[in-house]
Formats: sequence, C-alpha cells, structure tokens
Amino acid sequence: MAIPPDISIPVGASLLGNAAYVPNPLTISLAAKQSVKWRNADNIDHTVTQDDDEFDSGALGAAGTFTFTFDTAGVYAYHCTIHPSMVGTVIVNP
Repeated sequence: MAIPPDISIPVGASLLGNAAYVPNPLTISLAAKQSVKWRNADNIDHTVTQDDDEFDSGALGAAGTFTFTFDTAGVYAYHCTIHPSMVGTVIVNP
C-alpha cells in the first residue's frame, strides 16, 4: 500500500491564505487509488473542509491528522472553516 501524500498545515497558517496548506495545489492520480493526509503542524486548531462539503476533518488540534480517499477525478477546493482565508486545492487526475 502506498503512503498517502501529505499536505502540511504550517505554523502561522491562519495568516498565509493560499500558502496555508503545503503543497498547494496538490495533484494526485486516481488510477493509483491515492489518499491524501493533512497534518496540522500549527499550534492552533484548523479544519480541512471541501467547499462542496464532500469531506470535513472537523477541528484538527496540534499534530492532528486527517486522511481522505478520492474516488472521482476532479478539482477539489477546500478551506479552513475556522480561518476562511486558508484555502487549498487537490487535483485528482484520471
């Protein structure tokens, strides 16, 4: 089983806008049946919430993680519901 690609939420993410999730955007292959794991490296809570509500991590505390498996190709925009200026995108290729 492949290790999921990681997206980090760095210290001070609430002030970083589209640099709040690293890397951003992240491109993965649906054919590889990849999941993505987000890791909160900040010392405050954040969320990973897809704009169309397909996924939502809930509050991730310091060192918290959230993993989501993408079943459909497409562009998935997401944000932090606590800090709405934090935005990211996962691009899932067929």
